[in-house]
Amino acid sequence: MKSQAKTLEGDLKEQVLKKARRNFTLGDTLFVERGEEIAKDAYKQIKPVAQEMVAAIDQEIKQRLADSELTTSAAVQQLRERWGLTPRYGAPAPLRQPVGQLQLAM
Repeated sequence: MKSQAKTLEGDLKEQVLKKARRNFTLGDTLFVERGEEIAKDAYKQIKPVAQEMVAAIDQEIKQRLADSELTTSAAVQQLRERWGLTPRYGAPAPLRQPVGQLQLAM
């Protein structure tokens, strides 16, 4: 997204006060329509729009990550409950009896 914004900004700077030969867009945002004259400050509109788009993408990624962590945590908890396991950080269930408590069958 950032590289597209920089390319678009450079293209607009090069063609200031000329008629646009194409639509200048970034995502769904139209900056200059084909056939219109490109204003001197048209390129200044790109940076804020690009920053908003990047922020929206970052927020969406953070939300998806949080959702996947929640789903994973719930799945792990269900498996632990199904198999009767305790988390590693909790007190482990005793697997062996201490040596003094063993009874040997003879």
